[in-house]
Amino acid sequence: MQYFDELYIVRNPPVTPAQWNALIRQRSDFSLPGNSMDCHVYVGDVELNAAGVYIWLGHSSGQQLPVQLTPRHLYIPGIDSETVVFVQSLAFQLDACVVHKVHPMNVPAAATP
Repeated sequence: MQYFDELYIVRNPPVTPAQWNALIRQRSDFSLPGNSMDCHVYVGDVELNAAGVYIWLGHSSGQQLPVQLTPRHLYIPGIDSETVVFVQSLAFQLDACVVHKVHPMNVPAAATP
């Protein structure tokens, strides 16, 4: 079973585009997929508009993961502990917190007697 968890970087006041861009400019492990409003990024069956989406290229598996900046938070699909550690380090640099949301359909059912 593939788990689909969501990670959010949240802060009050929210991270601004200027603050996010300043952080990303210091890193070599991100790329912007495109500026076209018609460009979309897919995470499994979830479609994200590419506006505000950066791609993290630093996962050891080589998998490219989207990081989406919204007006209220940063959204990152959580795939494993390496991703969680990465997101926690970004949150620390932004003086923010990480919220981890696990979708109920992804939690294995308790064994029935």
